[in-house]
Amino acid sequence: RFCSRAAGNDVGDWARGNPTRCELSDPYARANEKLVGAVDQLLLRVATALLREEPELLEDPGAVLQASGLDKSRWPSVGPCLAYLQDRIGVPRDMQMPAAKLLRAYLGEAISALPKS
Repeated sequence: RFCSRAAGNDVGDWARGNPTRCELSDPYARANEKLVGAVDQLLLRVATALLREEPELLEDPGAVLQASGLDKSRWPSVGPCLAYLQDRIGVPRDMQMPAAKLLRAYLGEAISALPKS
């Protein structure tokens, strides 16, 4: 749900006109509920690839999107959702640096392998 905030309509609204606020830190942003299932499936695939140490599992995220039942016109909205999480992983608050680097790398692989249209 958190990742799907990137595809919501109001993300970053609270930061407009205030240079001390960051758009990505918007506590009031709402998730795009239509993408939650597909993003969840991709995150499960990323976690599985990490735990099994099999990055080749990320080679065809289009199959995951197709299996999730997400309308093909919404597929391009999924990449920014994963990038939103990738940009928000903090060290040392969330995890240690080696783990954070691996998670960011695997998220990046999933993002780059996503179908563009």
